[in-house]
Amino acid sequence: MDYETYDSPQDNLAYAYAEFRRANPFDVCGPEIEVNTPQASIVNKGRDAWNKNYVILETEGSGHYLGCNLSVTTFAGSWWGEGDDMIWIDVYKWPPDPDGTGNEDYFN
Repeated sequence: MDYETYDSPQDNLAYAYAEFRRANPFDVCGPEIEVNTPQASIVNKGRDAWNKNYVILETEGSGHYLGCNLSVTTFAGSWWGEGDDMIWIDVYKWPPDPDGTGNEDYFN
């Protein structure tokens, strides 16, 4: 990323915002819960989806979301990518908009 410095703030300049998060481990549910089961689905319903999912970005104001880098190590021995990408813009509502179909689609 290129940048320039100024002695004072300039009008109508764009800015970039970056955020780093890490949760190690992120233990919403244990390895006993397998993907594509009713137990796994219950985590992603209504208000629980807001409270119990990993947050990639939480910010306010206008702008453009460019994307993220996500690294996952799973010890459950199964595919981790079934979690839906859920984006709330400005306020909580169910379902979120947009609401994806799984991480395999978000990252491919």
